[in-house]
Amino acid sequence: MLDILNLSSSDFPKFHIEGSDLSDEQKAAALTSNGECLAKEVAQPYLFFPFDLQQIPGPPLMQNFTFQVDKLYSIGNLKPSPNMRVNDCTGAAVILNGCGSEVSSEVLAEIVDELIMADKYFEKELN
Repeated sequence: MLDILNLSSSDFPKFHIEGSDLSDEQKAAALTSNGECLAKEVAQPYLFFPFDLQQIPGPPLMQNFTFQVDKLYSIGNLKPSPNMRVNDCTGAAVILNGCGSEVSSEVLAEIVDELIMADKYFEKELN
């Protein structure tokens, strides 16, 4: 049995991308996108999704969802750990290559609303 908690940083993306519901073509593209993401210089402030939001397929709300995730999980100008980058690049790669593209706008709107409420809560708690 595979111990997913002890995957190496090189096995993590393959495990998660290959285990996704993406088509074989989308999986191959996601693995390529993951490699491109990891090869990029880390920009400041650090973003979970280092690609252009306009490239995200599916409902326009998927772009808003990704923007809210970037905002909620922002670490500002701190340097991400190597494991954080692997995790974030893997997530960005599946979003960029179709994950969520078939989710209804209604479901995405609910998720975005929840993310906005969580962001407001944390903003209030930190101030």
